[in-house]
Amino acid sequence: MRALQQTALTGPQGLRLITDAPVPSPGPDELLVRVTAAGVNFADLDQASGVFHNGPQPPYLAGFEAAGEIVAVGGSVTNWEPGAHVVGAGFGAFAEYVLLGAYTAAPVPAGWADAQALGMVVNWPAALAALRPLGGLAAGQTVLIHAAAGGTGQVAVKMAKHYGAVVIGTASAGKHETVRGLGADHVLDSRSSDLVSEVLALTGGTGVDLVLESVGGATLEASLAAAKRVTGRVVVIGMSAGKAQLTNWDLVYRNQVCVVGLNLGVLIQSAPQVFGEVMGELSALVTAGVLGPGNPTVYPLDDGPKALAELANRSTIGKLALVP
Repeated sequence: MRALQQTALTGPQGLRLITDAPVPSPGPDELLVRVTAAGVNFADLDQASGVFHNGPQPPYLAGFEAAGEIVAVGGSVTNWEPGAHVVGAGFGAFAEYVLLGAYTAAPVPAGWADAQALGMVVNWPAALAALRPLGGLAAGQTVLIHAAAGGTGQVAVKMAKHYGAVVIGTASAGKHETVRGLGADHVLDSRSSDLVSEVLALTGGTGVDLVLESVGGATLEASLAAAKRVTGRVVVIGMSAGKAQLTNWDLVYRNQVCVVGLNLGVLIQSAPQVFGEVMGELSALVTAGVLGPGNPTVYPLDDGPKALAELANRSTIGKLALVP
């Protein structure tokens, strides 16, 4: 089968299209899925550059999020049959076929194209977990959402507004209208050197109740400074701009806030009940029409390196998808 192979930990330029990758066989609890769309995520960049903790070593088939049609099921699988369309996470998703876990895959909602369901098991649960069980967002509170025009940021804005929050989104100047269209109350330039002052001005000098921090680098420092003293929460869900240093001195003497780290894989493994509640709430939001089909920017599989490079350069808006 055709697939994108990461040949070196050099970022997108290390991706190569191969045509002789073996089609995998499903284990007892797995689904073999013909991929019709694969999601592109910042975690793919982390893996490709070698900063993903315990990440795969080259050469490996890249990608971990896919949607498509089940063509075979493992011997222990009783909840799926060939022909059903699913979305889920599985290593080697940038390919024509991928294995997904039978008990973690989700059905593509009726009437949706497969590509429109991308994000349902990656970006959406990350956003909801950061907002609610970890971030404790309540109606009337103010949340600062970084990278609000991205795949996770967009759905976070929608959900935060649904829950009655005041939303401040950050994005580069060319993406502000997109973020406003999602319902954000205020949109700030993510590259502004006065970001903290602007947030404080919008909140009467007190700061926000919650920050969804997906950027890292210098933005983490701004996030800590923009949160309310003592009761403010900063949920760290990514590090697209690189690592940032945080010390106990910072938390005692500079930024007296609550900092929580979120890794979706660890959440699934270590707190399955919380993850189950998140997925149940997401299902209810889809049923209620709060969350609808996505509109990803689509690239052919051959252009995977280009898609990842543009994501790294932050020149994209919303979800990205590769189509074999």
